[in-house]
Amino acid sequence: MLDRTPALDVLRALRAANAHMVLVFDEYGHFDGIVTANDVLEAIVGALPDEPDEEPTIVTRADGSLLIAGWMAADEFAAQLGVPVDLDADFHTVAGFVLHEMQRLPAVGESFDKAGWRFEVVDLDGRRIDKILATRIG
Repeated sequence: MLDRTPALDVLRALRAANAHMVLVFDEYGHFDGIVTANDVLEAIVGALPDEPDEEPTIVTRADGSLLIAGWMAADEFAAQLGVPVDLDADFHTVAGFVLHEMQRLPAVGESFDKAGWRFEVVDLDGRRIDKILATRIG
């Protein structure tokens, strides 16, 4: 699909192909990204409400530590915890931040310290960092 295709034409193409997403290319044939029907609908009507059963990105535990979802946006994470994150780096999630800091896929129980926090990987889903425990140190 070309990047200049009208939104309604994209929706028609998705429905006709019974597809959930389309690849988007510019006029030179360079890959621009992926668009879903939900992306198109949000562009037309504005943000749609989140799923009610969506898990929270951060859960504060009784001991004051934070259980953080790996899929949480890195910029939101940086703002909430005051952790400096290189937003020009090649990651967009907390899981990507952990990989960037550790320079490898960590095992469950491995941790690192940064900006007054200890970040411990507490759950992996295969090769995906699912949950991180953040504890204030010092």
